[in-house]
Amino acid sequence: MIGIGLKGKPKPELATKCWMYFPESNSPYYRITVFSNYSPFNVPDINNQWSLMAEVSESECKPVDRAALIKDTVRAMIEDKLIDSEEDIVSEFLFSTDYGYPTPSVERDSILKTVLPALEKSDIYSRGRFGAWKYEVSNQDHSLMQGVEWVNKVVLGVPELTLNFPDTANAMWGK
Repeated sequence: MIGIGLKGKPKPELATKCWMYFPESNSPYYRITVFSNYSPFNVPDINNQWSLMAEVSESECKPVDRAALIKDTVRAMIEDKLIDSEEDIVSEFLFSTDYGYPTPSVERDSILKTVLPALEKSDIYSRGRFGAWKYEVSNQDHSLMQGVEWVNKVVLGVPELTLNFPDTANAMWGK
């Protein structure tokens, strides 16, 4: 993840954007988030600054030059017309982790039958976006419903639909 802090304001076409995907080969990133659009507190001065967050993935099939990653990201942001010039940059941030998203596997469901009850014995109820490692029910609406359903389970004893029956939940909501 690369964060780029910028002076000024975003271009009008970015002022209302949340995120955009970039499958083009010129950029190291696959998604850009206009991070300052999520909260005015994501930059020191929302009236004079804004920010972009770039998500980059790498693998044996898609190697990344980590030493040049910020430079390559800024170059691509200029080529993609997200920013006008390096002169507008006031800060840069780089965070790298080996695993950023859960990767579903054929063993996942059998593992979760052990892991989730073990966590619950310690009063840990893993829900929400990727909280239960169920990618098929990890959108915002799913995350909200997992929270509502968890409360209903604890307070009223109602079984959780979204977590335990994702196919049924998705059929109900037209996913």
